[in-house]
Amino acid sequence: GRFTRPAGEEDLSRAIEAVRKMAIPGVVDLFDASLVVAEYFLRPAFPQINLHYTRQNVTAGRIESAQREKRYRELWGSAVYDDVLALNQCDLQLHAATVAEVYARMAVVPQAQERMDDFRSRCKELVNSEEGLHPVPLERNVGLRRAAGQKFTD
Repeated sequence: GRFTRPAGEEDLSRAIEAVRKMAIPGVVDLFDASLVVAEYFLRPAFPQINLHYTRQNVTAGRIESAQREKRYRELWGSAVYDDVLALNQCDLQLHAATVAEVYARMAVVPQAQERMDDFRSRCKELVNSEEGLHPVPLERNVGLRRAAGQKFTD
């Protein structure tokens, strides 16, 4: 798509509604919680589902929000920073709504803390194993079915 206008309230409302209708909403900053919720709600359809993982492409030493704001104000100047912040208000509100949705779904997961502890334990075991998870390259025009080792007849 093309950028033809800044996002507005109607766009934000539609996006928030889409998040609420998603089977598996998630945010990176709540990645583990998002996957614990996904495992719980997908398990009836996929009884063997396990979404534990090894962390990859992780930013080291995240800067606190206040420090980040100060840094960007210094680099860009206050006027540019304020413009960027204003243009991103819908994104920030959508992120906040998605975080709230993940928390709301986690709140209805039975034994959520125990599930989270188990999930993190499985992730840790995966890191410490020689097995690990390795992406399976997809062959052109074959798609996910082949990569997942599934045998389907079309």
